[in-house]
Parts: sequence; structure tokens; C-alpha cells
Amino acid sequence: MPEQTAQFDPGAMGDKIREFGVQILRGWKIGSSGRALPQDFNAVVFSGMGGSAIAGDVILSMFRDALTVPFIVNRSYTVPGFVSEKTLFIASSYSGNTEETLSALNAALDRGACIAAVTSGGEVLSMCSDRDFPVYSMPPGYPPRSALGFPVGILLAVFSRSGLIPTQEADVQNAVSFLAGRQNEFSHESGPCAVLAESILGRLPFVYGAEGGTDVAALRWKAQFNENSKVHAVSGIFSEMNHNEIMGWSRHRSTGPFFDTLSALFLRVPGGNDRNSIRMDITRDIIQEQGGAVHDIAAQGSTKMEQLLYLISYGDWTSYHLARLQGVDPTEIPAISTLKNKLSKVK
Repeated sequence: MPEQTAQFDPGAMGDKIREFGVQILRGWKIGSSGRALPQDFNAVVFSGMGGSAIAGDVILSMFRDALTVPFIVNRSYTVPGFVSEKTLFIASSYSGNTEETLSALNAALDRGACIAAVTSGGEVLSMCSDRDFPVYSMPPGYPPRSALGFPVGILLAVFSRSGLIPTQEADVQNAVSFLAGRQNEFSHESGPCAVLAESILGRLPFVYGAEGGTDVAALRWKAQFNENSKVHAVSGIFSEMNHNEIMGWSRHRSTGPFFDTLSALFLRVPGGNDRNSIRMDITRDIIQEQGGAVHDIAAQGSTKMEQLLYLISYGDWTSYHLARLQGVDPTEIPAISTLKNKLSKVK
């Protein structure tokens, strides 16, 4: 089996997925030992793309109810109009050369914002180091999507130190310990992630979470299916999808030819919003009455942090097993590399 794994996974993506929790602890140490964030701000803008942006979504999802200042994740070349000297702007780019993030960083500089960076190098590191802004440096050498634990741990630490979120190192340690206990189960070729991957093989997955909780996990699943498994995927949100998208789950003359190639994946957490849970149950019944395939994935864990990390890891492993079943390399992303190369030649 190791020989088979080496053949389809020469970049050792599985090893990187497995170390998600270890990365969080390393990130916590980086954030704890680095410079403290500026204190005089009334809003936070976390700016990044892809795997470098979703760490902000994770923090926002975990602590939405506890945050005392507005916090937005910015995926754009520009910054919102409210950005000013009272805004904490965090440039997040694993490579340090993401052009959208660099553009937004320059815009934030023009507005006089308080600046910090989470990166492993590149132009972001140079720009921020030259101006003596706080920089939290991640280890280089990872595909950005496989390095999510580092910025999550960094943000947990620096936001905890600043009083922005109510979390302690023991909370993080407990969550990581809980996550470590799931890895053998998730990685096993007969485990729940592999079984789910087999169920959706050849289908288009629609991954649904609930706003303010599992929505970020659904977005992560979608991106991991795209990059690791090389398949299309869709992410959606309850209860918004009940006001529009649910109608797409209707079998009729136009949808009939492809309806059986779709799968709905519902990400659930215990203790979530009761109305959204009821909505998921009713929506599942509606889809199944049309002959559609629905899979419920229930988070485990005793805290919101544990539950969210559980779902993220579950999705990462599912995308990995789907890559294995399809015989595609989960690490290489040739289309993205080609796009970036061509963009670099256009000024």
C-alpha cells in the first residue's frame, strides 16, 4: 500500500493533511513569540486568496459571536472604503507574491492602515519588513492549501494576545489532541472519508453548510475537491439555499439527463441553529423524493473549535481519497500554474 500511495501521491499530500493539527500548534508558537498586533483599531480586514484567505474565515466562524469589532475577509485587488488608520489590515499570502493581496496591501498602505502580515516570504515579506510592520513567518515549501494550520494557529495566538478573541492555549491544545485522534480513521482506505469519496466518485458534489458555523467548512471542501481531486464542486449555505437553490434540485426534462450525477453533502454540527437543522432535514427529504443523493456529515467534538477542525480535516481527507480513486496527483495544479505564468507576462 505505501508503494501505491507513493505512485499517486509523489508530493506526499497525505502527510501534509495529517499534520494539520501539528501545524496549528506550530502556528500558535509563531504567533505567541512574534510581535504583538497594534492595539488602536476599530475593524479588521484579513486580505488573501485561496488557502491563504480561508484561515480568516475559520477564525470568523469560530468567534463570530465573541468579536467586538467588525472582521471581514477580503478577497480582492482593492480594500473596502472604510479602511483607514483605525483599521487593522492583515496581508495573508503563503508565497508572499499573490498579486491580489499585494494590490490590496498597497491600497491599505495608501489609507494609512495598521499593517501586519502572515507569509512565508516573497514581496509581502519584503514590503512589511522594510516598513517594520509585524510579520508572522510560516515555514516555506508547502502548497498553500496544505499549510492552513499555520495561519490558523498564528491568528488564534495573536488575536488572543490582543484580546480580540476569548481563547487560551489549553483550548487549542485540546482541539489539536482531539483532531489527532481522528487521523488514522480519516486516512484509512476503508474509513468514513474513503467511503464517502467512493459514494461521490463520478458525481458533482454540492457541499452545504450553515451560516455562521459550517459554511466555512463547506467552502474548504469545495476548494479541496477542486485542487486535490481535480473535480468541479459547489458550496452553498443554509438557510440561503432554501430561498433559491433548492429549486435546482427538481427532476424534470432539462435536469433529468444529469440529475443522477449530483450529490448533496450536508455538514452538520450538534447544537447548531435549530431552525437550520430542521431546514436541512426537510431539504434532504425533498431532494431524496426527487431521487437525489444526500449525505449527512455530522461533526464530532465538544467545542466549536473541535467541531470545525473535525469537518475541515474530514473534507481534506475525502478530497484526498477521491484523488486516489481517480488516479490523479493531489498536489500538482497545472492549470493554476499555467494561469499564473501567463499572468506574470501581462503587465
